[in-house]
Amino acid sequence: MPISQSLMMKATGSRPDDWLKAQVQLAKAALPDADNPRQVPLPLVPLARLQSLQALLTHTASSATTQATQAAAALPALAADPNALQEAWALAGAALQQWWSLQAQWLEQWTALGQEMGQVRKVNTVSKYVGQEMDLVKQAQTLVSDQTSSAVQLYENIVVNTSYWLSQKARG
Repeated sequence: MPISQSLMMKATGSRPDDWLKAQVQLAKAALPDADNPRQVPLPLVPLARLQSLQALLTHTASSATTQATQAAAALPALAADPNALQEAWALAGAALQQWWSLQAQWLEQWTALGQEMGQVRKVNTVSKYVGQEMDLVKQAQTLVSDQTSSAVQLYENIVVNTSYWLSQKARG
């Protein structure tokens, strides 16, 4: 068999125009898209992400100001309400219970991942070994992402519930 026809010389799964198509896609992504005006061109993505963060921080600061005003308005009512301290402790206890539940879930998930990492698997190629290792890394990244989202969601729920409780107390 001539060298030009051997299997080793054929690029399995590749097409001659792959590189050109990727370059065209990159060029298109760098320009504004008239069909999708919300899509930011690639060179402007860092600025768009910063703008999104700035909008979130502005909203958060505004919400914190509103919540502080609600808390100040509720102080006289809280002082006169004999059940306020018990209700506040109940809110805090519920939040703490939710936090400990999250911690228990995370411990279970990390333990399971650690046990999976401890399973010795035989592989006969470097690509299979790298694939297995990257799968474990992906699972760890997913755990970190899910844990962070859950913790932030819990924090936001605590803020909303406390604000609601304070607004109810301020209305009397």
